[in-house]
Amino acid sequence: MTLPKVVVSAHAHSLAETKRTIQSVANKKYSLWCLDADSETIAALQPLGCKPIEGGTRLDGQTDVVIVSPPAVFDLGAIRDLQRESRQSFLIRVLIAGDDRCGTIAYWNKEFLKRNPVDLRTLAQAGLEFDAAHLPKGVSWARRWIRGSDIGIEDNQHSGVFLFFWTYYSVGKRFVSKIIARMRRRAGTSKRALLAKRDRYLARHLSQL
Repeated sequence: MTLPKVVVSAHAHSLAETKRTIQSVANKKYSLWCLDADSETIAALQPLGCKPIEGGTRLDGQTDVVIVSPPAVFDLGAIRDLQRESRQSFLIRVLIAGDDRCGTIAYWNKEFLKRNPVDLRTLAQAGLEFDAAHLPKGVSWARRWIRGSDIGIEDNQHSGVFLFFWTYYSVGKRFVSKIIARMRRRAGTSKRALLAKRDRYLARHLSQL
């Protein structure tokens, strides 16, 4: 599976915020680019493997593209989970509840980009009006909304080594939550089966009275 390109839109964000976002994604084998960054930001981010990219760059549709605005940060498995979820959608938009600081967080499927060749700045600025104009009409699966907390994307205050440890802690926390949810579903299924068996037993014996 081809890894997506990750583009961090640095416009109107501080170096510290942009750096935290990039640190959360760096060293995970993704192509990492920074849009609308000044020379100071570019120089500070290059050691993290982040390269500058022009807003007029045309997307070739060969890979999926993740657009993210600081100060959102990603845990170790967030982009992988987004990629898995995107197999049945052209676009996934991520919501971070109760947080107005995070701007666009969107995962664009390469199939959409092949059909709709746009430049990177257009994609970074795309909102609901863009979605309405370009996504297929009446197709419910074309765009999906996902809560950031469900896939390990949030706005926190961690940085440096604390951010590094958070990326692992968040993955573990989500894994445990999935196990607990699965166990609860199984327990609920077993309980319903027992209740149904009891009801059949009572109905059979009452009919004999």
